[in-house]
Amino acid sequence: MTNYFVARSIRYTQHEGSIDMSIHLWLIALIIVIILLVLRLAMPRLTSSVASGPIENNGVQALSDCPDSPNCQSSASSRQEQSVAPLSISGNPSLVMATVAEFINSESNANVVQQQGYYLHATYKTRLMGYIDDVEFLLDASTKQLHIRSASRVGRKDFGANAKRIELIRAALAGEI
Repeated sequence: MTNYFVARSIRYTQHEGSIDMSIHLWLIALIIVIILLVLRLAMPRLTSSVASGPIENNGVQALSDCPDSPNCQSSASSRQEQSVAPLSISGNPSLVMATVAEFINSESNANVVQQQGYYLHATYKTRLMGYIDDVEFLLDASTKQLHIRSASRVGRKDFGANAKRIELIRAALAGEI
């Protein structure tokens, strides 16, 4: 009879220990989740737009160059590794800009921030962490080119996100502008 109570007591203690271990793991996981949520909510608020609007370059309006970090792609970049081709247009410049704005507004994770003449500034929200990236468009009616710049506000690397975004925009607007 004594062996029965001892064995039952040992099993109860082992079971109780595994419950304590589970509670500790859950508490650690909860603390990590809370820290990540706080960081995720704080980070986008600590950053500001990296879009500078059209700048004057040798008497011509242009988009600003990308900084010396790999989280930017632009048709105005002076660095080969950050350079993309501008989009060629064939339609009326005003209609082209309206089409670009309509496309941006149709994207669930994008928003037009500013549209003035042949310049458009939009923001895209990344899916995983919710960071905000800036995308700028500047139409040069004389060369029939739509210049584009996509840059991340946070971090040094973007793992190709800006280049992919530009190519998705290029594909979506093909035949439309």
